[in-house]
Amino acid sequence: MNVEEMHIDFKRKLNKIDSEKYRNLRPQEIDLYLNEAQEVLIKQKLIQFETSQKLIDDLRMLLVKHEQDPAQPLTNPTIDGNVYIFDLTDLGTIAGGFTPNQFKYLYHMRSTVDGTKSPCGVRELTTRVTQTDDLSEALGSKFYSPSYEWKEVPIVFSENYVYVYSDGTFTLDNLKVDYLKRPARIANPNAVKDSLGNIVGYNHPDGTPAVQQDCEIQSSFFPRELVDEAVRICMIDLGDSRFQLSNFKTQINK
Repeated sequence: MNVEEMHIDFKRKLNKIDSEKYRNLRPQEIDLYLNEAQEVLIKQKLIQFETSQKLIDDLRMLLVKHEQDPAQPLTNPTIDGNVYIFDLTDLGTIAGGFTPNQFKYLYHMRSTVDGTKSPCGVRELTTRVTQTDDLSEALGSKFYSPSYEWKEVPIVFSENYVYVYSDGTFTLDNLKVDYLKRPARIANPNAVKDSLGNIVGYNHPDGTPAVQQDCEIQSSFFPRELVDEAVRICMIDLGDSRFQLSNFKTQINK
């Protein structure tokens, strides 16, 4: 389903064509709802990712293996004692959208890092995601503390950085990350025309011109599920009581 079809589906489901109750939404407003719905659905699916084949199929188009990303491995971390800090913005940026040059990393799937210990040499270590409030306990545990021998180190995420911990007996470098990227913003500027029918397009709030962009996630059900969610959000904004029925339909499509 391309973005033009998503707009048609959105208008059909919202039933605002020739409606006297609400004014018709402009294409850029529909794009806003589609992108908000995309964010909502991705966040919902991330919680349950890899628990069902449908969820895997829905988000697999966003999966970036470290071998596919020319920016990897991430090297030359900032070192603070036994903490190695890698900048996730080094993974690259995506243009277009509300945040100029927004970096494309969205969600960590798995990663490894090279540990070097003399005289043993370099060994690939598995990372283990640790919550900040559990970090002190993990670092003090004989089972979960950083270990070159057991090939495992804890990592913590904060803002645009990932913190990787050593016990001081080995150094770390070459972080390789498999991650989900941010999807491109859905946009249909070709639908914005002047009185003569010429395409004039529109700009995003940050001033960048919107570029025609279909939904990147084209699994079997996701585009229609996205439109349903966008319609539901719009109905809530418009105070339309039909959003409760839309809620029911959205749940069926998941």
